[in-house]
Amino acid sequence: MVALFEHRSSHPLPSSLQIGGIKLEEAYRVWLTPDRVREFDQIKLAAQCGGNTQYEAAYNELNYLDVRGTVIGVIWRFCLDGHLSVRAKRREADGTSAFEFIPTDRLRLEWPHGPFGPDPKYHDIELYGPIPPWIKVTVDNQFYLGEFLVPEFQYADNYSFVVMRGLEFHLGALQAAVVRILHQGVFDPQNWRLETEIQQEVQCGSISDLFKRHSNWPELIERVGKGRYRLNLHSERDRPTAIFSQKDD
Repeated sequence: MVALFEHRSSHPLPSSLQIGGIKLEEAYRVWLTPDRVREFDQIKLAAQCGGNTQYEAAYNELNYLDVRGTVIGVIWRFCLDGHLSVRAKRREADGTSAFEFIPTDRLRLEWPHGPFGPDPKYHDIELYGPIPPWIKVTVDNQFYLGEFLVPEFQYADNYSFVVMRGLEFHLGALQAAVVRILHQGVFDPQNWRLETEIQQEVQCGSISDLFKRHSNWPELIERVGKGRYRLNLHSERDRPTAIFSQKDD
């Protein structure tokens, strides 16, 4: 559970607005800059897509694993340097477990290279730390955070491969051009495009015919009224809520 809270405890974290409950694998989305996140996501997408040959697919997979190790190493360095705090469930002798914060000096002693592999004492590791300036927090009776942990929509630079809520789409040139136009439209107030304008720009037929080979294409593109289309982004209609709570000792 991702929590947003005002930190006022004796634990050695800066007294400021904090974010916590972040899994190590996803922490890069919070504490690395957006350009680094985008760069790593492109490498991850390439591995997910595969490649035109088995050699290209193998290269993409190995490249992803190599960069993934570097990214996690950077995040863990933040923890070892005391910039982020680590919380984990400690296994008790009676089989129960409870969360506790692990002091930085113990992290350096027990996990100098990161918590890789099973640990007999701890599990369910979470990270806590300050909200960086590139994450926008909107206060409107509740606290909201953008979908930086599990992006609803991911795309290759040329839009030939996109992922919408876990559904993968390998797109041809015309299909990719349509998705690019609709994605650009997300940032406009009306967030949709007229089909006739898309057809003129891309030089294609109807959108339904263009995407009909994808049985689940309505999950990617949504029709809104007569002759109007937009990306089917749920986050545009229902922002995820971050839980606001007082963190105690």
